[in-house]
This record gives sequence, structure tokens and C-alpha cells, in this order.
Amino acid sequence: MRELDLAIAGDFLVMAAQLIELKSRMLLPRDPLAEEEELIDPRIELVNRLLEHEKFKAAAQMLWSRATVEQAVFARAEIETDKNNPEVAVGLFGLLTVFQKILARHKEEVLMEIEREEVTMAEMIERLRNMVRSAGELNLVTFFGRAQTRRELVVAFLSVLELVRMSEISLFQRETFGAITARAVGAA
Repeated sequence: MRELDLAIAGDFLVMAAQLIELKSRMLLPRDPLAEEEELIDPRIELVNRLLEHEKFKAAAQMLWSRATVEQAVFARAEIETDKNNPEVAVGLFGLLTVFQKILARHKEEVLMEIEREEVTMAEMIERLRNMVRSAGELNLVTFFGRAQTRRELVVAFLSVLELVRMSEISLFQRETFGAITARAVGAA
């Protein structure tokens, strides 16, 4: 019983019995004393069932093809509007995009370096902390724009990442694709 599907076997036996009954009605002579209702052709019921089966089969095929098409389509996730969400969280890729834009600006400027004054990571972190504390909020484009060399720009970028990692600052945007702003954690 576990290996055989008894429901399918039962349906098959019912259909076979109905077909045998239909065939026997067709082969046997009709009763002349039978009423008019019984003289209706028994094949009509079979034809109606077959037509109904075809309708269901076509509907199942249509639903299957629609499901296949819908599985191949990926809808864009819903984006929170700027009106409902005054601050949009900033991810690493947004921060990296701003950094690349600033880096491209520095690439265009041709400066002659005579003296090299290197800024350490600790100094840059402290500078960023002080700027965020004093201003409350700091636009990162402004912060990166103060870097004079590529090395200083890289150190500034790493200092932002470090302060975010240490949860001292948080990054946000006031609108989607807007300027990235740094704020001290705990300041609202």
C-alpha cells in the first residue's frame, strides 16, 4: 500500500468500470418500453467529462507556464522613500564610492611634493574624532577634501573605517544617494 497510490488506482478502476458500462449499453439492444430520458446517448456524458478534463488540463498548463515566467522575473525590492525615512543607513559600498570620487579628484591634481609630512593613523583618528565632536556632524566629502596627498587620503579613509568599526561614529545619508555624514554614536 505504501508503494502503490491507491487513490490513482481507485480512479482508474472507476473509469474502467464506467467505460465497460458504456460499451455494454452500446452493444446491447435498447429496451423499447424504456422512457425517453433513458434513450439519451450515453456517450454524451463521456464526451462532457473529456471536455471538462481538457479545460482543467489547459488551465493547469497555463498556470504552470505563468509560474515559470514569474520565477524567471526578479522584482526590485521596495526602497524606502526619503519622506518616510529621514536618514538612510550607509553601507561600505556607498562609502567606497565617495572615497573613489575624492581619489579621482586628487589624481587630476598634479602637485609637486618636496617635503613629505606623513600623518599617522592615530593622528588622523584623533583629528576625525575632534572634528565630529566639535561640529556634531561632519560631511565626509569635506573631511576627505582636506587631505593633501593620496597617502593622507588613504589614512583618512582608514580612520573613518576604524571609528565605524569601534562604534564611535555612525554614517548616514539624509536622502538616497545623498552626501554621507558622520555623527558621534549616541548623538541624535
